[in-house]
Amino acid sequence: MLLTLLLGATACGGDKPSPAKTADPVKAAEPAKPAKPAEPASPAAVDRSKDPAFALKQDGDRYLGPVRDACPDGAHSAPAPKVAPAVADDKLRLELPFGGCPTWQPYSVVVGKGSPLPFYVCVDPEADKCQLAGNKTWLFDIGAALQANSATEVTYSVPAGVH
Repeated sequence: MLLTLLLGATACGGDKPSPAKTADPVKAAEPAKPAKPAEPASPAAVDRSKDPAFALKQDGDRYLGPVRDACPDGAHSAPAPKVAPAVADDKLRLELPFGGCPTWQPYSVVVGKGSPLPFYVCVDPEADKCQLAGNKTWLFDIGAALQANSATEVTYSVPAGVH
């Protein structure tokens, strides 16, 4: 009986167990490389020419621009207009550089809160490929923001952190 137990033990584990594979110390110390995030579309890749939300709208010789919550992707805040802004009939009137061949709205306005009502202009440099040789009058309907803030005047103000 003792012989049977010994033979059984030899048959089951008699061979020397193979050493467990150990991790390569160099590879184990290397952190896993994160997957490379997808590159954001460059402003040049943004084509809004067929997007109705960015369609050019005119009233006579003036362009009608949108009021937005923030600058659209690819756009950035523009320097303060050289000609002082004016408010009439709930419209913000701005003289802005214009090249004459925009394919979608190059400008939009973002308003803040307060009186005078703070605002800034966003410009999409890809919208108008022509050399900005002159100015054009742009109107932005800010009536709701004027009323909500009990404001009658505006001031150009780009918040910190906006580019």
